[in-house]
Amino acid sequence: MDKQDTVTGKNRGDNYCYYYLHTNGDLIHKSKHYDVSGFKESSFVSKWWIIDLDKRLDVYNMLIHASRLGIKEQRLSHLIKHWGITNEDAVNYCNAVGLLNKMDGNAYCVHGQDFTKTIQESIAGFGETLFQAICDFYKNSLAEGLVLKPELVKQEVWECDDQKR
Repeated sequence: MDKQDTVTGKNRGDNYCYYYLHTNGDLIHKSKHYDVSGFKESSFVSKWWIIDLDKRLDVYNMLIHASRLGIKEQRLSHLIKHWGITNEDAVNYCNAVGLLNKMDGNAYCVHGQDFTKTIQESIAGFGETLFQAICDFYKNSLAEGLVLKPELVKQEVWECDDQKR
C-alpha cells in the first residue's frame, strides 16, 4: 500500500530506504526510519532519493543520476555489483524506457528510438558496459540541452527479486 512521504509528499511503498549523495562523492544509504527532513537544507547533500526496494527502476534512476553528479567510481562499482546490474539486466532497463542498445565494435552503444543513421546527427552513449553506455547517453542528452529524465518511462519495469536488493 502506497503512503505519502512526509518530507517529499510523494507516494512510496512500505519497502523503501533513502540514499543521499554527499558532496565528497559518497552515496550513503539510510534506512526508512531515518529522519531525512534535514536533507533539503543540508550543505553536504548534493541530491537524495527515496528508493522503493520493490522497483528496480528506482535503483537505476539513482545510480544514473549519481554518476552524472560525481559519485566516487569505487562506490558506484560497489553498488553496481551489490544491486546485480549486469549487461543482461541493463537490457531490461533499456526495454522499459524505450532505449535501443547494440554493440559498436568493442563498446556498447545506447540511443533513442529517433536515432538516425549517423552518430553526428543523433544522441548516443557508449561504454565498456551497457550501464556505462546508458549513463553516457543521459550525460550526452543533457549536454545537447534535452531534458531527458530516466524516471519518465513508457511502462513499469521489472521488479526486484530478493537477490538484487
